[in-house]
Amino acid sequence: MAQARDPRNDYARQRAGWHIGAAAAIAAFPLGAGLGAWWYGMYPVLPSVSLMAITSGALAVLGALFAAFSGIVTDPLQRLAGLHRRRLLRLIDTLEGAPCGDSPAGFPMRDHYVARLLDLLDLTTGVLRSVHA
Repeated sequence: MAQARDPRNDYARQRAGWHIGAAAAIAAFPLGAGLGAWWYGMYPVLPSVSLMAITSGALAVLGALFAAFSGIVTDPLQRLAGLHRRRLLRLIDTLEGAPCGDSPAGFPMRDHYVARLLDLLDLTTGVLRSVHA
């Protein structure tokens, strides 16, 4: 009959393994054990949970800022190249021709447009429900 594992014992084994690993890393530090103890005291082998959370949050914020402001660079370039106007005119022609069945082949309606329209419909119904509730 198998015994149930106690998670506290696993944690204790992991911590003991970390101490053995840290001791081995300190002893094998190229500049000596004294500097190795200082180094691994300042920069632990395992990062803390708060350090991981702060780093992940900072990277997410930086990525969001980059995505938000990347249009400052790309939109003027697309305008100079005429991409905005051509794509807008193709979209208008397609939307005008789609109900009649004579949509131009150069701009097929793709699934992600339909998904975004359904997202807007879902958002609108959610707002209306919260207003009327």
